[in-house]
Amino acid sequence: KMKKLTYLFLALLIVACSSDDNSSSDNESNCIPLNFNNDNSSRWEGPFMGTDDTVAYIPDYYAVYYYFVVKELQDIYIQINGEYGNARYMSYNIYDASTLSNTGDGSILDNEINPYCDSYNPYSTVDNGNSTNYNVNIVSNSLGIENELMFPQDIDSLVVMLRYYVPEDSNGEIAGVELPSIVGKKTDMSGEIDLNFAQIQNPDTGPLAAKLTIMAEVVSTLTDSIGFWKLDSSGLLANKDNEYLIGPAICSEDQLAIIKFKSPTYNTANDITQSKDVRYWSLNIGDRQTFTYNGIKDEDAIISDDGWCYIVFGRPNNEVESKCAIRNYNYVEWNVPSDIGVIIYRNMLGNSLFEGWLGNVLPLTLNPLEQGTVLEYLAPNFINDYGPRGIRVNVTDFLID
Repeated sequence: KMKKLTYLFLALLIVACSSDDNSSSDNESNCIPLNFNNDNSSRWEGPFMGTDDTVAYIPDYYAVYYYFVVKELQDIYIQINGEYGNARYMSYNIYDASTLSNTGDGSILDNEINPYCDSYNPYSTVDNGNSTNYNVNIVSNSLGIENELMFPQDIDSLVVMLRYYVPEDSNGEIAGVELPSIVGKKTDMSGEIDLNFAQIQNPDTGPLAAKLTIMAEVVSTLTDSIGFWKLDSSGLLANKDNEYLIGPAICSEDQLAIIKFKSPTYNTANDITQSKDVRYWSLNIGDRQTFTYNGIKDEDAIISDDGWCYIVFGRPNNEVESKCAIRNYNYVEWNVPSDIGVIIYRNMLGNSLFEGWLGNVLPLTLNPLEQGTVLEYLAPNFINDYGPRGIRVNVTDFLID
């Protein structure tokens, strides 16, 4: 009798396991294919490469950007169907097209985008299958669907931006995948609808350019030091996942700008899910018109023997470059077409418990002409050695020292 019961139990276990397998198989077979085939994929503007010094809005030198603009959003929502890109980071940000500032939820991050029912997310541990498909739904009210990115109901024109940082280039496809499809849908779930695409307005960089010019001139006339502050970046399509510090600097052809800071720990493409101080950091040099001309990123930077990361900006000079190599300094060419440069220190997805988290730096919102005010808001006052700071030196002095 015991033997019969054992056989019966084993038979039930086999049936149960078989049922589970069939259920998993049924789930994949019942997975409705996403709409990847529509003409709206061509409505993405871009690619806008950070390495292109004609691209505005202070792009990161190691990133690529795509966007589209849609207006007349009443009673519709936008569904984006794509494949996760092969990159250190990807995200979607949404902006009010009239102000170019983040709106609503602001963004949805790669590891927050749940994969489709037949797919896995390479940025997280969520695994539903072998594909890498996802959809993001941009809505004005929650519809109870996956991956909702919400914008306010009173917004009538929306900029949607897709970003890849440190993307792989595979067969001419940036981040190794095709651009996602863009589908208009009715909020009553009755079907698809044509979207009304529009053009983006040009940014008004005048106020920021004026402030940066004043700060660079005030600081440079009083001292040879180069300071870094947190300034308001609204209206410039800022990435919600980034914190920015800006160091305006005047550097003549016979001078070098030497920046130093303690480097945070960072993720690489192979350890995205591991806990680090930041996902990514970079130091870029641009100008007051929000164009970027050169940069260096975390994994390329050399750390000096004293534990600091030194970045030397200067005009082409083989002797300076050789001296930097001897000292374990990083040399970055000053490609800005003037003596006034804007150096941007960027941290992505910083850990708020990290001592050097840029969220700890208070923004400079007061009159930059007041020297005391400027000095009080310097980044190292808030994050110590993790705050970048710099100095201008003559090339001859650098080579002799």
